[in-house]
Amino acid sequence: MTTNLESWSRNKQLILNDKLTDMWAEDIWTFNNSDCKNQKWHINFSCKSNSINTELKFACNYKFKNNVWSPKTRKLATFIHRIIKWLNKQIKNEISLMAKSCEKWIISFRTFLISEGRWHTANRLVINGNQELKTYEKEDECIYIFNGIYKVLQEYYDERPEYEKDIWDLRKLGYEINKATPHYKLNFGKIHQKWIKDVAKIYIKYNLIKNSIANSINKLFALNHFSEFLYENYPLIEASNIDRELIINYLSYISSKNISTNSKNQYVISLRNFLEICGKQEWGDITSKPLIYNEDLPQRTEKQPRFIPESVMKQLNEHLHELPLHIMRMVLIIQECGMRISELCTIPFNCLEQDSTGDWFLLYYQIKTKKEHRIPIKNEIVAIIQKQQHEDIKQVIKEPKYLFYDLKERIITRQVFSNALNKMAYNNKICDDAGELFRFKAHGFRHTVGTRMINNDVPQYIIQRYLGHECSRSTSGYAHILDQTLKKEFAVFKGKMIDVNGKIINDNSSPDNVELQWLKKNVMVQTLPNGYCCLPVSSEECPHANACLTCTHFRTDPGFLDMHKKQLESTEKIMKEAENKGWKRILEMNQKIKENLEHIISTLEGDENNT
Repeated sequence: MTTNLESWSRNKQLILNDKLTDMWAEDIWTFNNSDCKNQKWHINFSCKSNSINTELKFACNYKFKNNVWSPKTRKLATFIHRIIKWLNKQIKNEISLMAKSCEKWIISFRTFLISEGRWHTANRLVINGNQELKTYEKEDECIYIFNGIYKVLQEYYDERPEYEKDIWDLRKLGYEINKATPHYKLNFGKIHQKWIKDVAKIYIKYNLIKNSIANSINKLFALNHFSEFLYENYPLIEASNIDRELIINYLSYISSKNISTNSKNQYVISLRNFLEICGKQEWGDITSKPLIYNEDLPQRTEKQPRFIPESVMKQLNEHLHELPLHIMRMVLIIQECGMRISELCTIPFNCLEQDSTGDWFLLYYQIKTKKEHRIPIKNEIVAIIQKQQHEDIKQVIKEPKYLFYDLKERIITRQVFSNALNKMAYNNKICDDAGELFRFKAHGFRHTVGTRMINNDVPQYIIQRYLGHECSRSTSGYAHILDQTLKKEFAVFKGKMIDVNGKIINDNSSPDNVELQWLKKNVMVQTLPNGYCCLPVSSEECPHANACLTCTHFRTDPGFLDMHKKQLESTEKIMKEAENKGWKRILEMNQKIKENLEHIISTLEGDENNT
């Protein structure tokens, strides 16, 4: 018997039974009906080939345990029973589904479904990138189910090291995967030339060490384009024949493509990086001579933040109630907090924190910077999050890790979020100021928050901290947009602030006061029990542990007056005790605290008398 995979082995098939336990080892699986607890539904594995029957159970078990399939989806029984009926008519001497390629099995299965009058296609309506409604024919669901089963088995039997395969599962290679995106595989199957494919695998493996998964996906995408160009124009070419003349022809090929200038630029840069590194490392027979020069790069346009116009935001909020409840809450949070969509999708269930003054903060992990991030939020956002936490409890998720799940208890992906938003926008004809249908991109909410901040004259370094930008360049782009709408001056913080000596801080232009206004209201780092710490963000750790009342970075206001009076009484008692016992050092240390407290109280009481 000829197998589809050289690595398939009878021994590995024989141990499949050992991987099935409890109900999964039985030939009949029983599930509760999601609509009626008193009703049950079953999957009956009755394939005539015992070995193939076990393969089916193993693959289906994998799908259920990894939440690809839901026990609530009763129609799965119909699909699997049809697969088994077909296999019982089709299989002869085969002992494994690996005996044939997936394509050959599917041709046979589709023929069977047609002959039985059970081949049902469906029209799928999709809103494309131009916000146009397109109709696509969808294959019979049984075909999709069988294809998924086959791929599970194919991956199980393939024992080659992951780096030798044409499709890499980055989860198996130990890379940190963003759960909000389906991009966890690298597919080298679209590269036509074996020599490019072999070298590309070495190159991408190297690139993953230094750069993100997204970066490697983009580089592989660029190599696919180069491979396609060679396949069309130089089908028999080898690595040693790649020269400057060929590159000039490739530049012309890319230039003729109907893609953005920045995309063309990215393809050329990625190819240059590939050729240069392979040449230096002597991977393959690629020349080490420079083949792509700086002047070859298409003129790149500087990207400006693509914010959502306020007129569009108004229309969006008028129709928010039409979105699924969890998507609506996600929109309300992202348009207020400006996080990346991947961060919103993976925001932890326990994401709220409250400080000593009652202010609330949102805690989440920034995937791009690989750091925990903490931003202040309004009470309205707190209420939305708490309602969502309650909804998760109602869905009987035992230990929810994340805040948002769909009805099948799966994490929301960025694609699901965007599709729901754009479907609603299409149905309600949400348009921009030019009358064109508006297409929402999740990152636009982040740009909108940054735009609103800069238009409210918020200092760039505060915006940088709030949005979690690692460098100021990412933030500076906001300074170039809507300059004509900038306010003339920053709103003055309500309530006088005084320092440790009782001096009123009125200089709204000073870095300390500007930061205090924004840190207190928007990105506060630390609140003290009797005031606020204004130590600059760029400073090192506080050198005045437990000595705030002698620190020049201390600020307070009338709200803490009673606390200061109590502390003065306590300080005077300590000083009296120290004087009686001759503790000169303690007396000296508390003398300055006493003087500062007297200055603070005097100023604050004077402020109260004047109001």
